[in-house]
Amino acid sequence: MFAGLAVATRSSGIVLFPVLLWELWRCRSPRRFLIEAVPLSVIATSGLWLYILYLGFAFGHPMAFADAQAAFHENTTMSARLFSALTLDPFRNMNLADISPAGLDQWFTLIFIALIVRSWFAGTSRGMTLFAACCSRCTI
Repeated sequence: MFAGLAVATRSSGIVLFPVLLWELWRCRSPRRFLIEAVPLSVIATSGLWLYILYLGFAFGHPMAFADAQAAFHENTTMSARLFSALTLDPFRNMNLADISPAGLDQWFTLIFIALIVRSWFAGTSRGMTLFAACCSRCTI
């Protein structure tokens, strides 16, 4: 329920979904996982679905929240941003010599990735490491 409420208040709350699935898979037998995963998935993402329904009824455009983000991302579509992220395009354009605040973000990103990799192998719970890795995408 808390994941559903988190998604209802801010779309970045969706990062709780893979963590919940990971922990459910880790703690349940395969049969019980399959039985519990479907209703829990619906509940955990319910905030997003309800918001999509609201936008559809109120404005006639269910994905208006995704299109509104284009203004912050140089007018690129959501699919173009997703493709760019999946192909690791931002890493090809890094300029580590840039010492402006925007340039320092690149260094912080690399440090954060190194810390995530270290925590994966250092014994930190996988659920917490997955949560940290997913949350990094919301802030970077």
